[in-house]
Amino acid sequence: MSANSVPAASNNAALTAAALPQNDATNPDSHSNDEPAIFIHNLTFTHDPANPALEPSLQNVNLALPKGSRTLLIGANGAGKSTLLQLLAGKRLLPKESTVHIHGRDVF
Repeated sequence: MSANSVPAASNNAALTAAALPQNDATNPDSHSNDEPAIFIHNLTFTHDPANPALEPSLQNVNLALPKGSRTLLIGANGAGKSTLLQLLAGKRLLPKESTVHIHGRDVF
């Protein structure tokens, strides 16, 4: 099991994602040598980038989840769980310096 801690907003709440690999011979997508199903690099997200006083909801998030894994996303209220899922779903625009790929493709 691998866990990736994701720093959150100023309330010092921690967001944690834990991937549990499901590698077995019956699942052709469960090869550990493949690129990750979800790949996030250098993701920092602020709800209002025009307001420099507002702290980012997500800051410097890096995450790689393998194909065929099950993942738990846990954290306190305001830790950024919903924001992260909205970014993965393409519901919010990403900053230019951030990379978010699902199955090797950009979410947009």
